[in-house]
Amino acid sequence: MAFRWWRRRRSEATPDTTTPVPAPAPAPVAIDPVALAETIDALVLPGFTPFEDVVETVVEVHEDEVDDPETLRPVVERAVRDRWAARLTEQHAWEPGSGQYERLRDAFATLREQGFVTGMAVGVDQADGVAECADARTPDPTAPDRHREWAYVFFHQQDAERLAEPTALLYLAYGAFRPSPDLEPDHVALAEQSADGRAVLGRHSRVSAASAVVAALVDHGLDADWDGQTTQRITVRIDRWQKPLPA
Repeated sequence: MAFRWWRRRRSEATPDTTTPVPAPAPAPVAIDPVALAETIDALVLPGFTPFEDVVETVVEVHEDEVDDPETLRPVVERAVRDRWAARLTEQHAWEPGSGQYERLRDAFATLREQGFVTGMAVGVDQADGVAECADARTPDPTAPDRHREWAYVFFHQQDAERLAEPTALLYLAYGAFRPSPDLEPDHVALAEQSADGRAVLGRHSRVSAASAVVAALVDHGLDADWDGQTTQRITVRIDRWQKPLPA
């Protein structure tokens, strides 16, 4: 410990006066700059992917396009860093409350108060997202199925990629884990005695979940649409997503 302290003090007392040598620029790599920029934007602009994960994914996407993949990484790192810095600059100009990410975040907070599991960029696809929502439920021994949340709403990672576009339709998946709370317990118990009754319960509960989601979205100023069919997802028109980059 004393040796490390002495080394530190000596370094502080004797600053290095040599001129730092600039890091060499990445070697030229034959890769389409437009395609590279599009790949980076698809990961950066939605606002969910950390910096290092963006770099790793972009390298994986484009490594087959170059002779030596090792020459690709420094080029990708520099390009991602430049785009990341530009996005941070854009964030500083956003007016509070002007972005649709904030509105969706607040709508999801309202839905959680109503007994929903909510998620953004959850799972790689719809089935994966449903499984993750089920795992995220809160245990509650007083609830009918021993979990607090009765329904869910989310969009998955492939849906999130669309948010890099200037205008996009965001697709929200929804559903119910158990009969909706607007149903009388006696009616639920009776319906659960037959397959047809259980099917009616399931459809009613999915409709109730979708209706609650649409109402929350509209109440928070979002342009939401649903055709009333439980086989169709809810769509939200997005033209000012504006989600801040992850820390």
